[in-house]
Amino acid sequence: MVTICRYEELSSEVLSCIVNANVFFQKCFVEYARLDGEEIYYCFDEERIVPVRFRKKIIFKLGVFPSEPYNLVEMPQKELRNYLDEIMFVLKKKLGIQWCNSTASAFFLDTPTVNCKRIPFGSHVIELNNDEEVLWGNINSKHRNVIRKAEKEGVIILVGGEKLLDDYVTLESETTNRTGRASSGLNYYSKQVTAFGNNIKVYIAYHEGIPQAGGIFYVNNAFCYYMYGATKRDSVTGSANLLIWTAIKDMKDAGVQRFSFVGCRINEDPDSKYHGIQRFKERFGGALQVGYMFRCENKPRRYKLFCKVMQIRLHKKTIYQDPVDEEIHKWTDIQVHNEG
Repeated sequence: MVTICRYEELSSEVLSCIVNANVFFQKCFVEYARLDGEEIYYCFDEERIVPVRFRKKIIFKLGVFPSEPYNLVEMPQKELRNYLDEIMFVLKKKLGIQWCNSTASAFFLDTPTVNCKRIPFGSHVIELNNDEEVLWGNINSKHRNVIRKAEKEGVIILVGGEKLLDDYVTLESETTNRTGRASSGLNYYSKQVTAFGNNIKVYIAYHEGIPQAGGIFYVNNAFCYYMYGATKRDSVTGSANLLIWTAIKDMKDAGVQRFSFVGCRINEDPDSKYHGIQRFKERFGGALQVGYMFRCENKPRRYKLFCKVMQIRLHKKTIYQDPVDEEIHKWTDIQVHNEG
């Protein structure tokens, strides 16, 4: 039977287990959600646990899975989809959640079956227990060449927190202007730095004092997640590459087990913006782990209304779509159709 509760209600036994899980299970992520006026609930049985970020916006109630489940026992016996179906039932009953979706940082090997739409989705992940020479050798030669070039050009990497956010937001604004999106803004990142403390790292690449590239990473001993990235227009060649390589080395030195590039669309369109981004990520030598991204709709009409609201808010000419909507036409053969 699945139980749902807040962080403070978790037993000492469960807390002792999830201390080895990724950062999305930790108290710092709970504190960040609360700064945003939201709450993290933990859904668990005797075998697995998963965090769900509960969002209530006007008439909308949605749940977001920031991570895949974490095993509380070495070899769970219950099938993952049965566990996820139980979670969806509990979330609907206890919180009135109208729809629920997973995010790019989550890696699900299976999905719920009730009212669920899903697409293959993955992330490139580097195992940091290898020697630094091995990690360097796994990087594509083109990346290695531009990293060396950036070093010779005098690009330096600074690591910190709040003091680097102004430069990061400047870079992000340049990046979003190029892609037609709105910048998240300083307050968005300040709340994260405040809540995460030592579990977040801001990296900025500078050349002659001018910011060239930036990255924000969620970190604990289990995983480092490359959550956000931004670059200056016409930045010094290799600045972003050097920044990532520096972060990889730092995480290895700190004893972090894995480095995730957070999100990879499978069979992406070659002419899409994602193709270049994913090629940049994959050339660092991480293994592509493939699972699913999904969305379950308890109230499809309410979700359609939400999409219409998002269309107006984002000034889009067409209806708002999440990654599942954008990619699902490629994967109709894997859909689960079970109205429960």
